[in-house]
Amino acid sequence: MYLESISIKNYRKFGNEEQTIKFAHSSWADLSEDGENQEITELNTEKYLSKSSTLMVGKNNSGKSTVISLLKTLRSTRCGATDVFYHSDFNLDYLKDWYKKYIEYKSESDIKRVEVKDLPVLEFKLKIGIDEADDVIGKFEDVLIIRDLNTNKDEDVPIVIDIQIKYEVSNKTSFLKSLSELTSSQLIKLSKINLSNEEIKELFPEKTEVTIEELREKQGSEKIEKFIAYYDDANFRRFLQYIGGKNYVLNFYPANNETPANDFSLAPLLKVTTIDANTVKDDRTLSNAYNKIVSNFLRNNETDDMDEFVDHMNFQVKNKVDEKITEILQDAVTSIESAKNLQMNLRPNLNLRTIMNHGVIYEYEENGNYIPENQFGLGYTNLMVIISEIVDYIQLYGNEDVNGAVNVLCIEEPESFMHPQMQELFIKNISKAIAKLIGRKARDKFDTFQIIISTHSSSVLNSKIHSGNTLDNIVYLSVNDNSSIVSVNIKDEDILEGEHENKKAINYIKKYLRLEASDIFFADAAVLVEGVTEDTYIRYLIDQDEILNKHHIKVYRIDGAHSHMFVSLLNTLNIKTIIYTDLDLKRSKKEKETTQDVIKDLSDKINNELTTNASLKVMIERTYETQNAAEMNQLLVEKIDENEWLELSNDKITMFSQGKIQGNYATSFEEALILTNDVIFEDNKYKRSIIELLQYIRPGTTYIKRLEVNSTLVPDSYKLQVMLTRDKSDLSSGLVYLRETELDFELLPPKYIEIGLLRLREHFERESVYE
Repeated sequence: MYLESISIKNYRKFGNEEQTIKFAHSSWADLSEDGENQEITELNTEKYLSKSSTLMVGKNNSGKSTVISLLKTLRSTRCGATDVFYHSDFNLDYLKDWYKKYIEYKSESDIKRVEVKDLPVLEFKLKIGIDEADDVIGKFEDVLIIRDLNTNKDEDVPIVIDIQIKYEVSNKTSFLKSLSELTSSQLIKLSKINLSNEEIKELFPEKTEVTIEELREKQGSEKIEKFIAYYDDANFRRFLQYIGGKNYVLNFYPANNETPANDFSLAPLLKVTTIDANTVKDDRTLSNAYNKIVSNFLRNNETDDMDEFVDHMNFQVKNKVDEKITEILQDAVTSIESAKNLQMNLRPNLNLRTIMNHGVIYEYEENGNYIPENQFGLGYTNLMVIISEIVDYIQLYGNEDVNGAVNVLCIEEPESFMHPQMQELFIKNISKAIAKLIGRKARDKFDTFQIIISTHSSSVLNSKIHSGNTLDNIVYLSVNDNSSIVSVNIKDEDILEGEHENKKAINYIKKYLRLEASDIFFADAAVLVEGVTEDTYIRYLIDQDEILNKHHIKVYRIDGAHSHMFVSLLNTLNIKTIIYTDLDLKRSKKEKETTQDVIKDLSDKINNELTTNASLKVMIERTYETQNAAEMNQLLVEKIDENEWLELSNDKITMFSQGKIQGNYATSFEEALILTNDVIFEDNKYKRSIIELLQYIRPGTTYIKRLEVNSTLVPDSYKLQVMLTRDKSDLSSGLVYLRETELDFELLPPKYIEIGLLRLREHFERESVYE
């Protein structure tokens, strides 16, 4: 058996749209026989564990620990149990909406008429795959399972059991009666509202008490509005007291069946063991952990020789105690009370377990010296504790395992205290380490074994992608605009989307993620740029922006117009993304040779290939659902029109490029920067600055040396761009250096850069308004 997935609805930050987390699993049948070769055995075990390992990634508070704790709770709870979850385990936005729809301002009779299907409920769904159905039927003859085994065993189709789980109201009548009492009219003393005598006489003449309905009619008063807000909040809190606890019951249902199982528990089917994050508790953390391992070993193995030694020790201690202590104490007691009435005995109670329980001290060895555990780094200590927990799990497995059960080992945030290199090595080699710990005949010891690792470390994620050369078996958890958790089960095939070009691009994406961009999974937003100049400049602008610099915005340089290769991944992750790319209008060979030529009109190009930028083409394709070259050209011209920027949006991804600036079509960042700042106003400071920048980059170029404030750069913008082609690094550093060192140096950002950052600010401002 194996755990295929869990679906969650209305639980904590999981909203009312069902989210499904899928878990990796493998089969021993897919591997070659071990034979007698230890290396082959360990290699097979390593492959099995690698294919059975799921990595859950996401930022802090994105639901990783929630999923693991839920599995443990469901596993340990029987059908019909109460007090399993409480109101704090329900999604509070879901409860608020339900309260407003069915309780707030409703009459008692309206509340009592609410139907069972509309009551607040937590809903979960487990999918459990069956490798050998006969074993399951023989060991768990429960209606819940037998009814779901509908798949023909002769077909090569895996059998999957759907288990519906609901935490629901146990007694509808009693529950709704209690809720109806929340809205019963109560008289409110006007003295509690802090109204003055004059206000009371004006608003409520000859009254000392009013109903809440009467107060709502007088909401022009600030004091009354504050009291009503307090009253409504207090009433909602009283409503929460009835959610969960003893008013609710946990029921397990067969798929598509409204009758719950009579007596069912996941305990014999599902084993969940968790290694918690931050395992370093004190100076004896490792010693305590390895004492536990030694104790378990002694409990599970024959120790006759050692037991005989301990018995002899007990005898020796007994003789010494009787001779040196018991006789003296007995004499003292006898002087007060007759030995006939009060005879004492001191008996040593040494056994192997009590001796070894605190008899192991963990030390590190370095250069032949033994160092106490509290003098070594926390990262090493955390690593050794994780290994000790795995050893302990493996030792206890044989005693606790039910043949055919689902066995899940969860490791929460193993990166705690580890430096990035150790984090990468850990995730890369964890399967190999467990394979060595399990030893020979792993497939005999473990019918099924799945690993779930949660992390918010880009180093751990990077190592996962690198070691497996795949994005498969990564679960990405994030929070959407409504503050609800969204789960995405990432697979290479989903990012490919069946497109031929993307099939070529997938290796490029994985390589880039490994080398540069694995932290995109933890970003608030992403910005993709083409070259080093834009990379440096946009990072600088973001750092200077008081709104943007408070968010985790990652800027990635995708050299060349390759940003379109990431669109599927970015859509999958649902991250707000700005893509800056060059217009790259196609020039003829003659136009390239005549560097003075700027492009002022596109009418002669519209029937041919207008742009060489693949990213622009793909974005137009996706946004306007067309592959017709003439249509795409027309759309490009219409979108730019006379604007200084081009903007194309597709879901959360917005692409920006240069437009028509001072009558010229700018085809690159450099040309757009020159055209934008060749302006005459505010003491010509922008023009002075752009000339200073050009002379800083190319001080030896005669044409640039001769530039003055009255020079016109617009006709030569393309010529200047070509001159700067090999000086992009100097341009990027000069933009920042001169801005920081020259008080009068200031440039206007090109409009397409400015508008892109504006869209980012608008995105974060909308989020803050919602919060």
